[in-house]
Amino acid sequence: MLDDKQNKLLQMGVMLTTATLLLTAFIISVGFLSINVRIALFNDIINGEKNWLWTAGGGSIGCIVLYLFAYSWYSEFNFATP
Repeated sequence: MLDDKQNKLLQMGVMLTTATLLLTAFIISVGFLSINVRIALFNDIINGEKNWLWTAGGGSIGCIVLYLFAYSWYSEFNFATP
């Protein structure tokens, strides 16, 4: 019974670490795109803010999809002892 509880805690730790990793990757990518640089993505004449919002939204959706993929992959394995 104690091993089962320990396995559940370890599994929760892995899931929280995965969520933290993906959230940090998203924050870094949005922070990098928020820098005031002169590239075509930020050209105000050609919908610069709209392009940035699409990029940030795509990044957030991508992180959520990656987390759901990792969650389904982790839950496929039963970490309980046989």
